[in-house]
Amino acid sequence: MDNKELSDLLHISQRSLQDYRDHGKIPFYKLEGKILYKQSDILKFLADNYYDSWKEEK
Repeated sequence: MDNKELSDLLHISQRSLQDYRDHGKIPFYKLEGKILYKQSDILKFLADNYYDSWKEEK
């Protein structure tokens, strides 16, 4: 998926995606100047950053 597809999916700006890339938060490929993302990498990124707000603390 490309920048536009991912930014639309996550409801964030393309600039935010660039910040994520620059800080190593999200993996990407660069092919002939085009930035691409693997769906499995995005799903892992989302899972790793999930916080359940209703989960009781022990």
